[in-house]
Amino acid sequence: MPLLARIAGPLLCLAAASGPAAARTPVTLGFDAYGGGLFLVHGEMTLDLDAHAYSVALEARGGRLVDFLTRWSYSARGEGTVGPDGIHPRRFLGERHLRGRTDVVELRHQPSGAIAVTYRPASEDLGKVPAELRRDALDPVATAVAVLAAARTEGGCAGTWPVYDGRRRYDLVAVARGPDAIRPGGYSIFAGPAQRCAVTMRPVAGFDPAWKGTILREGVERTADVWFGPLGPDRSLVPVRIQVDLDWGSLVLHLVSVAEAAP
Repeated sequence: MPLLARIAGPLLCLAAASGPAAARTPVTLGFDAYGGGLFLVHGEMTLDLDAHAYSVALEARGGRLVDFLTRWSYSARGEGTVGPDGIHPRRFLGERHLRGRTDVVELRHQPSGAIAVTYRPASEDLGKVPAELRRDALDPVATAVAVLAAARTEGGCAGTWPVYDGRRRYDLVAVARGPDAIRPGGYSIFAGPAQRCAVTMRPVAGFDPAWKGTILREGVERTADVWFGPLGPDRSLVPVRIQVDLDWGSLVLHLVSVAEAAP
């Protein structure tokens, strides 16, 4: 289960946004993650977005099996502004619990493009990614907002974004795959027409070559298929399904709930 601890957080961050909306009404999306047909993780994301700013909060916890084996949970928060020239993150905070250990990473984006990094407890991971590679990179939450904003454009999701999560530096490349459909099933609340997008993670620095078989392996690109479907009163596109094919099978996230968040 160490694999799940390393990849579920980044995947759920990708699901944790619906793109800048016209009205600032916080929304909570619920997702269930399955691997090889087994329920693994439930996550909830609270989104507060408009045309000028974003704030995203994520809480994820392992199901009964994952909790028994690893006592894993993950939370993340990100905030920033939205402008004509793109997404401008200000702060990202990620916290992971695994087998009784808590690791926290905080990123503060500076106007110069530099990123101030704080670890609790202290870590040597900062030295694995040179400062010049971290400059102007987006954090995982900011990247999710950027991908979803691109998905809501006329041409569908498309773009390349430099990403730094506090330990690893990678490029995220999104390519529109055109219209598709989600069939009715017992996992998701969504069924119907959707837009499909391929999102590829290209490692740059900070990856451990010992992580064989995982989505975060040095020198190995991984692609997630993401389906965006219209939901809510304004029929805004939100992620309704995310799938990553790995050596041992598929990891799939299904949208299971949508609700207005409490103010």
